[in-house]
Amino acid sequence: MDNTIMEKAQIKKVLSRLASEIIENYENFDDVVIIGIRTRGYYLAQRIKELIDTSEDINLDLGAIDITFYRDDLSIKFSHPAVESTDIPISLEGKKVVLVDDVLYTGRTIRAAMDVIFDFGRPAEIKVVSLIDRPKRRELPILSNFTGKTLDLRKEENVKLCLEEVDNEDIVLIEN
Repeated sequence: MDNTIMEKAQIKKVLSRLASEIIENYENFDDVVIIGIRTRGYYLAQRIKELIDTSEDINLDLGAIDITFYRDDLSIKFSHPAVESTDIPISLEGKKVVLVDDVLYTGRTIRAAMDVIFDFGRPAEIKVVSLIDRPKRRELPILSNFTGKTLDLRKEENVKLCLEEVDNEDIVLIEN
């Protein structure tokens, strides 16, 4: 049975709150770059960037990363992985990276994303944004600095995030 956790209006509200929290965290955005983890993390990053840009009358740099070949479970989970592009428009040397993921679960995706980021320079800091955080099942010591919603789910329950850009609707579901 599927259970709806968030619908379009709630997702929009949560992203607005996350953008506000990010704005409160930085005195200025001169060295800030937002990077989204493909696929859905990137679309969330785009939305957050637009909210910050509008609020602060700026144009933040936005990047996208694919972590496929940086995963430590690549051979276990994927026989034919779908690889998307990594697009980092600037050097990350000394930058403040706001790294956006859709669901923070084991921490392995964020670890892989940090490996990708360090291939593009040594940032001054990396802050993690997650729409959904599942901290009880963490396998690595990774934390979300900006969290949309925290869920305490059983191991057999999965979060399914659908976004208009990919799935033609905005909704977050719990699947058993």
